[in-house]
Amino acid sequence: MSEHDWRNRMHKIFYDAECPICVREIELIMQDSRAGFMEAVPIQGSEAVLAQYGITTEAALTYLHVLTDDGVMLQKMAAV
Repeated sequence: MSEHDWRNRMHKIFYDAECPICVREIELIMQDSRAGFMEAVPIQGSEAVLAQYGITTEAALTYLHVLTDDGVMLQKMAAV
């Protein structure tokens, strides 16, 4: 896959929009030049999407989750 193909892909990164540290971290991530292929999605309001992958709200708030553009959920990366 070329770099051009990779940058045309959109992945969703779920974050805790009620956590000031988490909000700041996602802001820093989204400022990175590689963030063009990421969409920051608050956990709050996304519970149904996360539940489709067997992810509870508690787990979403404890670990970082990324939904790739091809529907694969990357799970359980340690969060703050």
